[in-house]
Amino acid sequence: MWRLIALLLFASRAFAVQPLADVPLIGNDHRPRIIADINGHRGVECLFDTGSTAGVIGRDIARGADRIGLARIRTANTTIGIPEVLVHDVAIGGAHARDVEFVQRDSSWFGHGGSMPCIIGLSFANHFVVDLDGRAHRLRLFPPGTDVRAVLDPAQRDGAEIKVAFDGDGISTDVLVDGIGVHSHIDSGWGYVTPNQALLDRLGYRHDDPRFFVRQIQESDSGRIVDMRLVKFPSVQLGNVRVLDVVGDADLDRDYFALVRRQPGLYMQIGWPLLSDHRFVFDARARRAAFVP
Repeated sequence: MWRLIALLLFASRAFAVQPLADVPLIGNDHRPRIIADINGHRGVECLFDTGSTAGVIGRDIARGADRIGLARIRTANTTIGIPEVLVHDVAIGGAHARDVEFVQRDSSWFGHGGSMPCIIGLSFANHFVVDLDGRAHRLRLFPPGTDVRAVLDPAQRDGAEIKVAFDGDGISTDVLVDGIGVHSHIDSGWGYVTPNQALLDRLGYRHDDPRFFVRQIQESDSGRIVDMRLVKFPSVQLGNVRVLDVVGDADLDRDYFALVRRQPGLYMQIGWPLLSDHRFVFDARARRAAFVP
């Protein structure tokens, strides 16, 4: 009994407001995955993706949801229309969101024959204050209106907030890459830290630069082993957090880097490898965010 009381007291000190959900990130993937209940389907494994404005579900999970339109989705080579649906209840742990938008994607989209992923995007996350705690390997969801600073440990609150914008492309901010100011998007569903060619040029990388190196990596969806051209940046700074020796993907000829290639100016896509050792807390409604070790 006393042990239970001590645990409850510790929990009450840990957060000024108790989370509605506090769930583990599952698997050993290089992207954060959680278990969700969607549209009456329990225990669905999903990618938690801050870079996706709407969620993504397959035909089986979408059955019974309300069809609300046709989303125009831009791929590497074309633009296609896919069904847009409204799911009346999505739950992670004890946190429920009503009327969440998803797009319905079928396995035929994936030319490599990979399994159909479920993606929980900002259409769900916007209902809460989100604590994506890569260091503890957990996702916490707090009631809307919770102060992002109240979610953090008291010793971490000073200087923790970062300037962000929430727009049609997700969560954007500015970072310093080797001391150079760069625009970026914070995308937990992106498996890499990826610069565009303009940034590589500014940093002095030539096409055959000896600083590039190749590593074999298993693609998370297809399971294929591929050779990836990588680069190591001496530092990437997000807010007051400076991360050293950041490995980034510089293999920009691949089709799925079309998103990065389209970005104007100096740009870097901030993926899960940089986020995974830190806490990223955000409130889309209040347009506030914090980033701490």
